[in-house]
Amino acid sequence: MSTSRVSKIAFVAASVLAAACGSQGAESSRATTTSPGDTTGGGMRAGAAPTLRLPDGAAPRRYRASLEIDPKATSFRGHIEIDVDVKRAADQIWLNAQKLTIEKAILRRGGADTALVAEAAPRNFVALRGTIPAGEATLAIDYTGVQDVGLSNGMGRYTDAGDWYVVTHFEPADARRVFPCFDEPSFKVPWQLTLTVPDGNIGLSNTPLEHEEKLPDGRHRFQFGATRPLPSYLIALAVGPFETVDAGKTRKGLAMRIVVPRGRGGDATYAAAELGKVLGALEDYTGIPYDYGKLDHLAVPGTQRGAMEHPGLVTYGPRWLLIRKGESVAARRAQIGIAAHELAHQWFGDLVTTAWWDDIWLNEAFATWMAPKVIE
Repeated sequence: MSTSRVSKIAFVAASVLAAACGSQGAESSRATTTSPGDTTGGGMRAGAAPTLRLPDGAAPRRYRASLEIDPKATSFRGHIEIDVDVKRAADQIWLNAQKLTIEKAILRRGGADTALVAEAAPRNFVALRGTIPAGEATLAIDYTGVQDVGLSNGMGRYTDAGDWYVVTHFEPADARRVFPCFDEPSFKVPWQLTLTVPDGNIGLSNTPLEHEEKLPDGRHRFQFGATRPLPSYLIALAVGPFETVDAGKTRKGLAMRIVVPRGRGGDATYAAAELGKVLGALEDYTGIPYDYGKLDHLAVPGTQRGAMEHPGLVTYGPRWLLIRKGESVAARRAQIGIAAHELAHQWFGDLVTTAWWDDIWLNEAFATWMAPKVIE
């Protein structure tokens, strides 16, 4: 992670301070949200909002999300289905949600649907209230959200040469801007995304494309495979008139590409030739083959951002990925260093993920140490 180090550190600091009064690690920190006299079985007194962590009454098992995205628009539509384990009967389930308008929420269990009432709470939480029995169930939620120009976290809109693009960034706690979800790193489960986009655009996510179809209204629908278990902050998507440049195959035969704004393919030649070598060096060091289905390196249009280690869809500010002919050795070295840092995270951070943000120093320290080792 390079792009939101300041926001991550601030979030970690707040987390550590909030957990300082008697907490002992991730599980104790979660327990501090329980209110005395709790009778709901959800780790919360009915009506009481969480202060930092989600209560422990429910946990996700799998997500399936469908989004309708137009990069030229200022909002998007979403439908998400979350398979959950409800530990005890309750009258509410708490999720993280920020700047999302919940239009409909139901609980599916045993072939029956139960309507839930969504009530927003301070600090970017939402309560889904209703009769919620213990056991396995599915939450199905229809909602809308916002796409802000230049937004660094959440669903950001970017422009380049007159074209509009959407790219997400969720670390540390901004998946809740796009999905109502359990937005904490300890909830590590499979995700499956479907994107519906206007003609002339492509959709990208962490996993390979499973199915594409053109709809009667001219839009295109892209359905992606399910991810390996991932926390919400590592989910990523992008929509726009991108170009792709072939960067070869991994040792396991997985496709590698450089994804660039329209017309910038010629600036991806150096990255396409070199980044496979970076991945190979990390595979040699760890002894574990890269195994996330595919590997796209994407240049986020019109930004000065750093980079982010989403498995299968690593994102970069253009200066870190698009190297023109004649660039200095220092510029090329910087590019390889950034890529080595983000790709080191594919093992340390992605394959192995900390339970909470107070241990994120371990991810970052290793990736920072690994970058010059790979360069040399």
